[in-house]
Amino acid sequence: MSFFRNCLVLLILCVFAFTFSVYADTSEEKKEPDVLLVSLDNNEAVAQKPSSDEVLFRNADPQLTVEWALANARTTVMLAGNYRIQDRIDIPRDDVTLIIDQKAVLGLATDAKCTSPEPGFRGRDGRRYPIRVLVYNKLRQGVRVYYFGEVAKDQNPIMPVIYDGRRKEGGIGIHCGEFITTSPYMRHQCFFVDVRMDIPLFARQAGNESPITIEGGVYCRVGFAAALAAEPGGKTGEVVDLNSNNFDTHIDTVVGERSYEIVDSNASSTLVKNMISIGKPQKLLSCTYHSGPRLTTRPLYAQDRVALNVESIQVFDKVKDVKLRNEIPKFPEALPEFTIKTTIEMTMEDGSKEEIKRDTKVDVSKLLWYKGRKM
Repeated sequence: MSFFRNCLVLLILCVFAFTFSVYADTSEEKKEPDVLLVSLDNNEAVAQKPSSDEVLFRNADPQLTVEWALANARTTVMLAGNYRIQDRIDIPRDDVTLIIDQKAVLGLATDAKCTSPEPGFRGRDGRRYPIRVLVYNKLRQGVRVYYFGEVAKDQNPIMPVIYDGRRKEGGIGIHCGEFITTSPYMRHQCFFVDVRMDIPLFARQAGNESPITIEGGVYCRVGFAAALAAEPGGKTGEVVDLNSNNFDTHIDTVVGERSYEIVDSNASSTLVKNMISIGKPQKLLSCTYHSGPRLTTRPLYAQDRVALNVESIQVFDKVKDVKLRNEIPKFPEALPEFTIKTTIEMTMEDGSKEEIKRDTKVDVSKLLWYKGRKM
């Protein structure tokens, strides 16, 4: 009798071990990043899995290939190449990540249709003007855009990236999202309107345009914002532009180089923990209420002042040379978790050196949380 009992126990243990191993294998499979790569093959853009040479989709218009990849994988990486699109790239669904790699150049084709967001940009004359956009997120939640590549140099004027949370019924339309850029020559504005989202990092040569503009934002968080001059010894315009009807914006660190304005705030209840100027700034702050609006459809706050709290200001006024380094890992190998290491190295007039460092950690496997999301 004991022999049969022992056999039964052994059988049960074997079944349990097999079930556990299958479960463990399945769990490991679920942890693998869901990734598609977009690259150029002669005159076409193709989508492939990282571990396969099989082409899953191809089209002469890279816009359509990228949109197909975003619709079929959680993470899409645009590899090195010169991508000329016929119209803006529309984010097709929630909870996707678009990574534009370092040697990828994105621009509109010379005969591009270029559909403008509606309503368009409101000028100072009150009229609405069309906008040229490369990557457009309309009301999609949990979208990450990491722009490490370049904007084609013949693209002017253009807004490379827009997160558009405008709704007919008003209010905030995008409740979570994330944007990062270290694009070395993106001398254009990226616009975030009627959103609640995070911008953990932008660090690049900026030219005269504001690298990022937030309008109609609520509880937006900016981690490390650095805009350096396009030329040695040059100047920058605004670093962070907080247009009208923002509320409760938090900026951890903002760095400008001889900036016209490091922060231009038309917003209410803004906190800046660390403000740093490389070289003598033309102006640290500008505060005016109800200036704009350009895109937001949210009603203006009944405010009569701008509330801006800056906890720390540091000025390096004897700077001879500045270098910006962004260490970007290799894709797709680095996915799903990676760290961007940013260093601003200043050589002072006496030959000494000062550094500003920032590590930005990313994990694309985790969904971005917001109140009301069903996890």
